[in-house]
Amino acid sequence: MEIDDLLLASRACLNHAKSLLDSATVVKHSGHSNIAYHLAALALEEIGRMELLNIKQMAHKQNLEKDWIWDAEKNHVKKLLSCLFSLEMLSNDMTPEKFKFLQGLSLEIHQKRLAGLYVGQSEDGLKIPSEQITTEEAENLISLANLRISMIGELTKRTPTPEEIDNQTWFLRSVENTEKKNFIFSKISMDKLKETANAGDWVNWLKAEFQKREDESNGLLKQERQRLKNDLPKGIPKWKIRIKLYTTTHTIKPSVLREWNKINQTVQLIYINRKDALNLEIIFNDDVSVDEVYRRSFFLYSKILLALNIASMGFWFSEIPPHAERFYDDLEDLELKAKLLISEDKGEKKNGDEEENRKRVFDKKSIALLSENFSSLPDDIIKWPPLHEYMKGLVLLAKHNVHFKSEIGIFSNFLNALYGLMLIDESIKGPDDFEKEFSDFYDKIFPDLDEKERFLQIIRSFRSQEELKSKITYDEAFHMKLYCDAYFLNVYKTKIFELAKNIKGDALKQDIRFSSDNEIIN
Repeated sequence: MEIDDLLLASRACLNHAKSLLDSATVVKHSGHSNIAYHLAALALEEIGRMELLNIKQMAHKQNLEKDWIWDAEKNHVKKLLSCLFSLEMLSNDMTPEKFKFLQGLSLEIHQKRLAGLYVGQSEDGLKIPSEQITTEEAENLISLANLRISMIGELTKRTPTPEEIDNQTWFLRSVENTEKKNFIFSKISMDKLKETANAGDWVNWLKAEFQKREDESNGLLKQERQRLKNDLPKGIPKWKIRIKLYTTTHTIKPSVLREWNKINQTVQLIYINRKDALNLEIIFNDDVSVDEVYRRSFFLYSKILLALNIASMGFWFSEIPPHAERFYDDLEDLELKAKLLISEDKGEKKNGDEEENRKRVFDKKSIALLSENFSSLPDDIIKWPPLHEYMKGLVLLAKHNVHFKSEIGIFSNFLNALYGLMLIDESIKGPDDFEKEFSDFYDKIFPDLDEKERFLQIIRSFRSQEELKSKITYDEAFHMKLYCDAYFLNVYKTKIFELAKNIKGDALKQDIRFSSDNEIIN
């Protein structure tokens, strides 16, 4: 979209917001507070979208990444936040506490609007939309929208100065960086904004602060390298690396994590008051140099991630994809006048409670298996091609969503991992033996399951490169991971270090070979 078109779109958003607000006022007087609330929320969203379009003008001119702006335009809560945030910035009264409050308020407005739109059913009984929003709540939101629109002047096209372009370019890039964004919205930064009362001066101050921090960091790096040359280690904690891990298959309890933390001081699993996430903290003493921290922490991160996934036979990773099951905001049956939740593979979407009940508890037995697996796994995954294949499968699991379908890649990575484990284990000598070994293992470990023939069919198609009659589903790809986990837990892990001598090659090289001359199935 060209800049002139963006300006026209911004003006259209403003005009539409005014129309929505006029309609909200009329509907409120007719006694339908919930509908009036919805229209006022839409008016705020249009102003938020107008603000995003204004940002997009600059991003377009500077050829910046615009994906985050595009995502925000499609998200109701983010459009509301953009509107409310710009309102506070206009009043020069922004604080970190207010920013957090605005985030919560944006979500609250959206949730309340939904409650006033659709008939709901809960443990407390039937929820009637007209009963969910009071007249006062509708009036308050209409007043807020009126205030926000009144603060917008005439939208005109203006050529920014070189300094403005430079500052806005730098700011747009900086807010995409988590560390910089945290400081930009910190109390110190917000106080400086109020003190300068000028956005340009404030951005110049921010740029100088980040440059000062970078210079200080470089100085500390030089100082740390010199320390290791001159001083003996004191054996005290020196480095802490924190990574948030998510799970889609388990629920987390603090007491269980404490069991793990008693037996491992270097790798700590920290409860963060969430059922689906925890913090992984890696702590090194001062005998680890600054130049070794990244490499050694990455090895431990990879090792604990593999151990968690294998021990729990679930899914843990440091990022979870958006739009995991559907790409749309809502899907309506016009005949029934009802909202439906439908995904491609599963048809009817299970409700939140049912999905939650399907998750397994990460319990003390899981901790015991985690401890065994963590001690069994090698430190350097790169030297172990099947484990490297397993890690690649986890990465694709984390990336998989409705926009990036990767069932075949996930399946093949875990199939390669299982094949590689069997090769090192010397259960097979090559691909000709794999099908029978897989079949025997399946009958022994999963006698009550009935998908063996389907998996053997897929394995044959991989070898012959024949097209499958039906595509591989996400569940089948995930089950291939489970079979890989089961093989490790039941057969392989007890002999892992004894078998290290059979390993040749490097998992980062394209040509991956094991004790035989056979490559992993491609």
